[in-house]
Amino acid sequence: MTPRDSADSTRDVVQEDFLFHLYRGSELLQDNRILEAKEALEQALTMQPLDAKGQDLLGTVYFRLGLYPPAIRIYEALAAQFPIDVAVKINLALCYIKTGQPEPARRALRSVVEINPEHKRAWAYLGLALQKLGEFEQAQVAFEKGDRPTMARKVTEFRRSLMPPAPDSQPPEIAQGVRDMAQAAFSELDAGELRFALAEAAPPEAGSWHTLELGGSSRRLRSPPPRSPFSKTLPPPWMGGEAPPDLPSMPPQSIPVSVPPLPRASAPAGAKPPPARPVDPPSERGLLDAPSLLAAGAEPLLARRASGVVVVQTGRQAERAFAGRLDAFRVVAGHVVTRVLHRRTRDAESSEVLGGIGSPLVRVAGEAQLVLGPRPGHALTLMDVGGDIVFVREEFLVGFELSLQYENGRVELGAAAGESVPIVQLRGAGTFVLEVSGDLARLALLPATSGTPLLINRDWVVAWFGRLVPRVLPSTESPGGHRGLIGFSGDGSVLVNVV
Repeated sequence: MTPRDSADSTRDVVQEDFLFHLYRGSELLQDNRILEAKEALEQALTMQPLDAKGQDLLGTVYFRLGLYPPAIRIYEALAAQFPIDVAVKINLALCYIKTGQPEPARRALRSVVEINPEHKRAWAYLGLALQKLGEFEQAQVAFEKGDRPTMARKVTEFRRSLMPPAPDSQPPEIAQGVRDMAQAAFSELDAGELRFALAEAAPPEAGSWHTLELGGSSRRLRSPPPRSPFSKTLPPPWMGGEAPPDLPSMPPQSIPVSVPPLPRASAPAGAKPPPARPVDPPSERGLLDAPSLLAAGAEPLLARRASGVVVVQTGRQAERAFAGRLDAFRVVAGHVVTRVLHRRTRDAESSEVLGGIGSPLVRVAGEAQLVLGPRPGHALTLMDVGGDIVFVREEFLVGFELSLQYENGRVELGAAAGESVPIVQLRGAGTFVLEVSGDLARLALLPATSGTPLLINRDWVVAWFGRLVPRVLPSTESPGGHRGLIGFSGDGSVLVNVV
């Protein structure tokens, strides 16, 4: 057997293993064995992390388990990859609604009804998002277009309740009323005939894959045909309450228009005409004050711009490589070589993808510049290890210089037994990038104050430096029996996300 035949045989075995776990996960999902489906699909995606069908199935699993943040990361990546697929956008909007983010849900659903104005489920969920935003008139219209007359009637009744009350009556509780009505509407949308669609176990056709719409039937997505450079540009869809009147089609013609000359102001005798004002070339107009996004040669390897993005300069040398979260890349300028990273334990790689299946971290090498951007409502921050040891919660880590050595583990940060979170240990000299939704602050624990307890809410903990040991406090040791507090002891400091 030649080396080429051996390589082809190895690829065939890997492909067969991937398909086995993929379809096994699909079957388990159909049997409502969600946790087993999660394990099978995550195993499949360790072999092909960017497979669209596997990502879609895993997003459905995460949604049904209530793991909305990783589901959001999956659907955001799929929506960027397949911008005209309405099922992906609806799934993303549902995750936004479940996590109390009606504004991005509205944007996603607006995009759906622009692509398919007859999508009743999209209109119904758009009504729910508008209702949560307090835009009741538009919500009523959306519910009507979504064929939800009961919800439209409830919105109408609620709008009437907001009218100025009689002098002797009490005003209604608006905020509580909105919450109650939104909860009732979502319960109605999320029940009954809105069952989860499941992927078929049959291999997909070449060039297509089946997306799973949460609450609808599976839809087949094909790549859009290449657009001709001579195709006609269509006007944007009509967004008003009524359709615009049809305009008669007229052949192009030249219509003479008589415009009376404007009167000229008479200049005083002997006055010189004003000098002609220089005009910038059209190609430069409007760009003179725009800052350059990419880095200059003298800038550091990692730099944060005032706009909030982080610019990374990579090189061919091993110490100039960079590990970045795939869905954070906004610009890649140059020729790069990438490879999905795996979690490491005692300098040995495991089969688990670093960063998780939904948002893997990849190694980037080559002479290039990268621009990393945060998710909506988040911000990027640069932190320097400085020869120390830092333990970072994996969900907050966006990237790090590969001059740093990394190792992975899990730390108990939950009140329930076995509730742990993945941690990345970084050591050496280098910089890493964090993504948080609030303000970062540091809490120091010195040897002189080692007897002083340092208790922190588990949701605030982002990372810790030095020789600190975290411990979940049972309710019997927490102030007032409070759950969710982490006690730190030792020498070092804790980085917290103040939200």
